[in-house]
Amino acid sequence: METKKYKLPKRFLAKWLVALRSGDYLQGQGLLYNKETNGFCCLGVAGAICGNSLEKMDGQEMFRIEDAEVPKSVVPNKKFPQELKYQTIHDDDNEFIVTLACMNDGNESAEGANPTRKKYTFPEIADWLETNVESY
Repeated sequence: METKKYKLPKRFLAKWLVALRSGDYLQGQGLLYNKETNGFCCLGVAGAICGNSLEKMDGQEMFRIEDAEVPKSVVPNKKFPQELKYQTIHDDDNEFIVTLACMNDGNESAEGANPTRKKYTFPEIADWLETNVESY
């Protein structure tokens, strides 16, 4: 059995995949949530299913360690998955987040994430997550 590079809590990943494929979220770029367009990036969808308020996510680029307000029913131990938060003030310290953001926005990172600059749809991002993320 092949070991996958990234890991996320099983219940969280399952809910995120459903949300990304549901058609309930309008895909936006660059921000977790944009009130003006009602658009989400894929990480904003993750925040929304964890109960983070749209007001708190509006205009924000990423989740930081101190930014979780997560109900126990979604993620065990009331924690937004650490794998989806930056650990420091540097915007490139989490390869997983950088990859997802680049896929969502159609950008390439300095580290080489998304070299084709393809803008992935939410269902395509869900497919990528299923292939590359192990649940625990």
